Amino acid sequence: MMILYIYLIIIIMMIITLIILIHSNKWQMKKTPSTFECGFNTMIKSHQKFSIQFFFVCILFLIFDVEMILIIPSPIMNKKNNKSLFTFILIIMILTIGLMEEWKKGVLEWTK
Repeated sequence: MMILYIYLIIIIMMIITLIILIHSNKWQMKKTPSTFECGFNTMIKSHQKFSIQFFFVCILFLIFDVEMILIIPSPIMNKKNNKSLFTFILIIMILTIGLMEEWKKGVLEWTK
């Protein structure tokens, strides 16, 4: 019975492979250099330069926001445990040092 299932799976895989090989040229998407928005031609260039400053600020926001959301409830939940308070202070210090380093490198400045 198991041999029958194995043969059946092999036959199905061969059929799927043949279908893909026969119809592969029909499924290929043709890429165009312009964008397509709701059936209208775009009025502006589709590939504009993106400021890397926005990317850096976004990454910094995600790092600090997620860390704060995960860390701030920790000492509130464990009021009696000094170990969690020490861990909380240590993580806040690491985040502050990271923020100061980014500030020193000039990542947060918009004009240079």
